[in-house]
Amino acid sequence: MAYSDALRTTGRVGFDDVADLIDAVEGRFGAWTDYTPTLSASGSMTWTTSSTIHFARYCERHNIVHLIFDIASTTGGTVSNKLYFTAPGGHTIPARTHVGIVKPVTLDNVVYVLTVSNTGLITIEINSGGNFTQPTAYRFNGSISYEIT
Repeated sequence: MAYSDALRTTGRVGFDDVADLIDAVEGRFGAWTDYTPTLSASGSMTWTTSSTIHFARYCERHNIVHLIFDIASTTGGTVSNKLYFTAPGGHTIPARTHVGIVKPVTLDNVVYVLTVSNTGLITIEINSGGNFTQPTAYRFNGSISYEIT
């Protein structure tokens, strides 16, 4: 049941107007859709041990996808420099770099970079170019907006 439908079932005067407004906003900007990304890492490193997808949602508006996420997982294997998760399927992403915002939930004084490319993978990497440590539980949340065709 959509949030707007829940408001309509209250039977209270004025709530239909609020529900209509919510429907209009969602219709214009698109509704948020949950999805389950697949986690991986570069080289022989893994990022799938004990993973928890707290949320991963996206919204489409015309040719732009807005994505928000909160993902926790532990690295393993041989140290490397990139963590990946899949973008929502069914889109063609142009061959240019789109940059987003990512932050670790536990502050570790490291700057991370979030990008998405035409491979359909969203990449988290350390801005200084270093490797992720092993085994470490990482939890990231962030957002990125990117073009689709």
